[in-house]
Formats: sequence, structure tokens, C-alpha cells
Amino acid sequence: MTAATADPASVAEDLLEGVQAIAGFLNWSARKVYRAREEGWTIPIRKREGLGLYAFRSELEIWLKDASTLPTAKAA
Repeated sequence: MTAATADPASVAEDLLEGVQAIAGFLNWSARKVYRAREEGWTIPIRKREGLGLYAFRSELEIWLKDASTLPTAKAA
């Protein structure tokens, strides 16, 4: 089930609001969360104008399990 098809209560439980919540869920630093967006990773983190970043736990879990979404090393 995606956030778009879920009932409002389950969406609220699935929602991570703010870079600190996202970083905590991923066990990353806040800077790494920002860097992932800046570098164009396919990570499902969204930005609301004036309100900051948000993501859904369910989408991040899927993203973490898919090896094709991980960043590749840049050629030296």
C-alpha cells in the first residue's frame, strides 16, 4: 500500500517530517540526507516549499532494499 492509497491515520503514522526524523529513520546524519537530495539520488524524499523535507517510512524501506537505488562510486 502506498501513502496515496492509505487512510489518513496510517499516512500520519508513515510520515517522517523534517530532516532530523528522516535522518534518524535512516540512521544517517542530517547532512547526508541533504547531500542525497543535492546529488540527485533517487531517494524518495520530498520538499515542501517553506516547510522543509518529508518522506514516508514505507517508501524509504522499499528504496533501501533495492540495490539499483544506491549511489554508485564516481570514476576517478
